[in-house]
Amino acid sequence: MGSKIDRLLKNYSNARKSWEVWCYLSGLNNECKQEFRATKLQVDNSPLLSHLRYLAMKDYHIELYKVLKNNPNNKDNIYNLLEKRIRSNPKNKSDVEKALQMLNAEMAIMNDLCDIRDKFYAHLDKDYENYTSKKSYVADTGNLFQIVETGIIALTSEEELKKELAKIESRDDYQISAFLQ
Repeated sequence: MGSKIDRLLKNYSNARKSWEVWCYLSGLNNECKQEFRATKLQVDNSPLLSHLRYLAMKDYHIELYKVLKNNPNNKDNIYNLLEKRIRSNPKNKSDVEKALQMLNAEMAIMNDLCDIRDKFYAHLDKDYENYTSKKSYVADTGNLFQIVETGIIALTSEEELKKELAKIESRDDYQISAFLQ
């Protein structure tokens, strides 16, 4: 596998890990519903754990930004890799084109995510609240992950993606009480 695709997979994996940590520390289950209120309350009442939750969300935005931001400084983003694959006329060209279309259809979500990274996490702009008040990223994340994974599968294979995702522990694997004792 090419080094650019390896980097894409690494960045995506890091984003998924950070997302799992944030959800866990927020008391969210796999459907992003607040089910584990005791966990959230313990984190809310601990300045250290609360800050770790903030850092997990910050890292999620930074890592996913690397995957999604289509600019000349970032040659291993998913757009660039899919467009390059289309130009090389692959056997699975229709799958690659479909993945690119799915990404383009959700451009508003991706722009919001990149704006939050730019305006709040990377720099604290004066108007950062205009960007952080859009809470849709929690609800849209599952859909966004599916779209990115469709693109990764078109670039590599479902087996490669599953192998990488298998390395990510789920928030359901932990209990906060084990860490606080």
